[in-house]
Amino acid sequence: MCNICLLIVLGAVFSALVQAPSKTIVSRNANGMTVTLTNESGKLHEGKNSICVSFQAIKGVQPVNVRNAAIEFTLRVGRNSRVATAPLIQDADHYCGVIDLGRQFYSSANYDAVVRYVDSFGKKRKISFGLSLR
Repeated sequence: MCNICLLIVLGAVFSALVQAPSKTIVSRNANGMTVTLTNESGKLHEGKNSICVSFQAIKGVQPVNVRNAAIEFTLRVGRNSRVATAPLIQDADHYCGVIDLGRQFYSSANYDAVVRYVDSFGKKRKISFGLSLR
């Protein structure tokens, strides 16, 4: 009984953290669909970021059926890199999660963001984005 209560509380906390953000950070067309990264402010910031990824067909606004979505941010600075990965939980027609980019030591931090997913045919795919955190 306590395990069920804990799951309900964790679910409520998670859904409070990851509401359906509305401002687009970046969007890209690939594999016959548009992949869009969104959050509340439309920008990334240091520390924890709530982020959502939506997959929509290019023709029309129908959501595309994908599974096992995850996102990975890699900070690129010379030979050094720092990786932050977050699994994404499906919520209606998008996938949401919280990613911790940590403390930023550079005035303009450049990230490679890679969204990995499995398409409706069972094929593993990925799409990359270049992002800056100012």
